[in-house]
Amino acid sequence: MILREISTAKNGIGVNAIAQKVGLAKSTTSRILSTLEEWNVVERTAENRFAIGPGLLRLVEHQPFAATLKALVRPVLEQISAETGEATLLVVLDGSEALYLDSVPGNYAVQVREWVGEKVPLNVTSGGKLLLAHAGKSFIESYLTRPLASHTANSVNDPAKLANQLEMIRERGVAITDGEYDDEVAGITVPVKNVEGVVVAAITVYGPTFRLRPFANRQAILENMHKAVEQLQIPA
Repeated sequence: MILREISTAKNGIGVNAIAQKVGLAKSTTSRILSTLEEWNVVERTAENRFAIGPGLLRLVEHQPFAATLKALVRPVLEQISAETGEATLLVVLDGSEALYLDSVPGNYAVQVREWVGEKVPLNVTSGGKLLLAHAGKSFIESYLTRPLASHTANSVNDPAKLANQLEMIRERGVAITDGEYDDEVAGITVPVKNVEGVVVAAITVYGPTFRLRPFANRQAILENMHKAVEQLQIPA
């Protein structure tokens, strides 16, 4: 949403106006803009307004897709972490596993460990399940025929049950796991779609089950996540 507001302002737009239009605190908006400015995705005008910078085009045209994706999604990860206090992850499909491409830590004293660069089975994490749910039909059918990982008593390793969960994830547009990879860790995931509506990645909020398990907490986090991902413009 931030980039959208900037792109539609012919003469640039100030931080206060951006914060008001997207519904974020001025401090959060300033932090996101600073990151975008470092990458030259946005630039300041002589009147201290923000306009789209040349870095956005360079990111899309010349960098590998993973690097482009990471750069474009990073401000959204920061926004979600700042607003929810929880850690966030950028998750992509890597073969038959989920790869954690980037993360932003939360603000709470109690945190779970860093995951960037690690790969995990698709069937035991919310990010993995969401990506699996939106993979091709033949990929899903093949995945369901193989032995499914089981890390805790809550892990879903029954193909029929997993297939039902994948259908619900496609219908609801959200994946939630609770103690399936680690007994004390829960995850909430929403899709990242490109401009053609294709799911190319996922964003996960993860943290201790005692914080993410209560329904009200999950709904508040989901509302924040949906609002944040609306601003993404991922190239096809």
